[in-house]
Amino acid sequence: MTFRAESIQSAAAFTSQLQQVWDEWAAATPGATAMQRWAWVGANIDRVPKGMFVGINLRNDTGQPVAAAAFRWAGPGVLVPVGDGVSDYLDIAIAPDAPPTTVDQLIDAISDLAPAVLFRQCHPLGPLGRAFRGALEDGEVCPILPLAETVDQQQLAIPKRLRQNLNYADRALRKQATDVTYRIADKDSLAGDIDACIRLHQDRWRRRWMPGLFAGDAQKQWFADVSTRLLDAGLLRLHTLSVDDKVIAAIYCMTSGGTTIYYLGGFDQEYHKWSPGMLATRAAILHAVAEDQSHTFDFLRGNEPYKYRWGAVDRSNMRLLLSRGFYGNAICGLERHRFSIELKLKDRMHLLHGGKASHNRSESVSDKIDA
Repeated sequence: MTFRAESIQSAAAFTSQLQQVWDEWAAATPGATAMQRWAWVGANIDRVPKGMFVGINLRNDTGQPVAAAAFRWAGPGVLVPVGDGVSDYLDIAIAPDAPPTTVDQLIDAISDLAPAVLFRQCHPLGPLGRAFRGALEDGEVCPILPLAETVDQQQLAIPKRLRQNLNYADRALRKQATDVTYRIADKDSLAGDIDACIRLHQDRWRRRWMPGLFAGDAQKQWFADVSTRLLDAGLLRLHTLSVDDKVIAAIYCMTSGGTTIYYLGGFDQEYHKWSPGMLATRAAILHAVAEDQSHTFDFLRGNEPYKYRWGAVDRSNMRLLLSRGFYGNAICGLERHRFSIELKLKDRMHLLHGGKASHNRSESVSDKIDA
C-alpha cells in the first residue's frame, strides 16, 4: 500500500488535523509512554518558535491519517522531534492497525525533509524501536523496575534493608512532626505543588553547581502548562510529602500504557536524614501498582545509584540518526561525538556525587542519596 505524505509548516494546522487521532494512537500503541500522549506532545509543539515547526501527516488512499511526526528546526538542515531536550522518549505516532510498511514510508518522507533528522531518545519498544531495531544505535541507560501485581507483593519486593530503613525513617519523621502527609496533586493543589517541585528540584542541582531544568522563566512556564495538560488528561502523578504543611519532597511522575515514569524530583536538604525523597518514591511506586495497575516503573535516563536500590535493571534508550548527503553525514558524525562527550561528563558527575550505580552498596537511612 502506498501512502501520501503531507508536510505541514503550521503548528496550529498540525494540531487541528491530528490532535485527537495522535492521542488515540499513542494510548493504544505498545511501548508508548505518557511522553507520546498529546498532553505532552502538544505542550511542546506550542513552545516551538514561529517558522521553526515541521510536521508530517501520512494519509492512506482514502485520505485518512495513518501516521504522523512533529519536528522543529535545531539548526541549518537539522530537524529534531518536538520535545527534544526535555523528553526522555521521542517517537512517531502511528495507527495501531496500520500495515507494517507504514513506518518505512513515514521515515522515507521524514528523510526528505532535511539532510539530518536526529531522534536522540527512542523507546526500544516504541514504533521506531520495533521497526528499526537493526538500524538503531545504543543510547543512555534507563533503569526500569518491574512491578508486582499487588501492593503487598510490591512491598515485599523492596530489598529488605531498604524496606526496613524506610519504615524506620517514616516512624522517625512522624515523631518529629505533628502532621506527615503523602498526597497527589489535584486541580486545587497543582499550582502550589508545582512551585514546591521546582524549588526542591532546583535546590538539588544548585548543590551540584548546575542550573537544573528550571534555570529560566520560560522553562517554569512550560512546566506549569504541560503539568496542567497532563493533569486534565489523567496522566499526571505529582507526589508530595509534607511535614506540618511544608512540602519536603516531590516526585513528578506520569502514567500511561502500564508504565509510570519518574520524570524528576527533589527533597528538602534540612530533612535529609529521614530520606524524604526515598519515602516519596516508595509512595509513587506503590500508587503505580495499586491505582494505575502499572507493570513498570521507569526511572528514565541516568545510572544514579538510588535507582538500583529499588531493584531496577538496565534498559537502554535507542537513537535513530537519519542522514542524507555529505552534510547530513557530517551532522550525524558530530552528534555521535557530542553524545560521547555528554556521557563522559555525566559519568564524571556521578563520580563526584556518590559514585556510579551499584547494585550492592549497603546503606543506612542517613547516608542515602535521595532523588
